[in-house]
Amino acid sequence: MYQRLVKVVYTNFEWQCGLLGIEVPHPNKLFARHLTRHGKEEEEEEEEEEEEEQQQKKKKKKKKKKKKKKKKKKKKKKKQ
Repeated sequence: MYQRLVKVVYTNFEWQCGLLGIEVPHPNKLFARHLTRHGKEEEEEEEEEEEEEQQQKKKKKKKKKKKKKKKKKKKKKKKQ
């Protein structure tokens, strides 16, 4: 029942576009376009999250390096 309704609506859409002289893409292509657009948005969000994580990791590494340097300096001072 639902599939028939969709076909009727789409054929009506095709008919209207035909009257206007517009080329009608296949409904699967329309749906695929929507998916790709939505997918791109999700990918962008994921990329932003990954970049943030990488920046946080870099900050942690810098902090660790600073701590190591401080420890080395303290050891040198103690030896002297």
